[in-house]
Amino acid sequence: MVPPQPLSEEPVKIDPDGDVLFVVGCDKLTARLRVSSKVLSLASPVFAAMFSPRFKEGSSLNSGCPYELPLPEDEPEAMTLLCNCLHFRTDHIPRSVEFSLLKALAILCDKYNVANAISAWNILWLQKWETSKCEDGFEGLLTVIYALDCAEAFAKISRRAIQDQVGPFDRHRVPDGFDMVPQSFLEGLEVRRGAVQASLQSAIEDIATPILKSKCQYKDELAHDEYGVGVGTKADLRWITGWDNRSVKQQRRLLNLADIAPESGV
Repeated sequence: MVPPQPLSEEPVKIDPDGDVLFVVGCDKLTARLRVSSKVLSLASPVFAAMFSPRFKEGSSLNSGCPYELPLPEDEPEAMTLLCNCLHFRTDHIPRSVEFSLLKALAILCDKYNVANAISAWNILWLQKWETSKCEDGFEGLLTVIYALDCAEAFAKISRRAIQDQVGPFDRHRVPDGFDMVPQSFLEGLEVRRGAVQASLQSAIEDIATPILKSKCQYKDELAHDEYGVGVGTKADLRWITGWDNRSVKQQRRLLNLADIAPESGV
């Protein structure tokens, strides 16, 4: 991976004959990237419009003297990676990336509408997160996948999120810069998680109600079983202490131990 370079250094020649010189970032965290407007235009409708004759950038293109284009709001390392991908510089593309870089890349993919052009790389990089934890939680991870428009990865990881999430999905954990993601996105996941939890709660109530209403000799034993699950009564039902502080997977495991878990629909 090519790190951001100071302005005083030679530009990264992503295309040695490129007709555009990106100056990405600001202050000392700046990368200078020589790129091809033709390659970028084929990959991105945003770049295609930008480099058309109707705009200053397009009318100023000259392959002998690259047109310098400042991109102060873009992240240098992510833009370097994106341009390497779009120019097929496979020897400069890592097979694994840190989540912080993936976040910055997702913002660029949405801004320039290039997610589809690098979808093969996105799928490769997201494989790590199908089984690994993310520092931004499932909210951050799924937001990034949404911006990268990777349907297969989203299906796999959203299924795991519904099973492993402890507590409601929190919109406040969505990373900065992802205002393009609709609020209904997390709300829909929370509805699905709630539906699974409701089926598990129903399984508890189905078996607990007759026990609590009876004079069964096992009633006291069920009040605190061998797995350390504390139980009380509320509205004549059996309630597991700390139930809301457990993930769906943990809740299902407890019910499986008691042989009362319903069939999984997720």
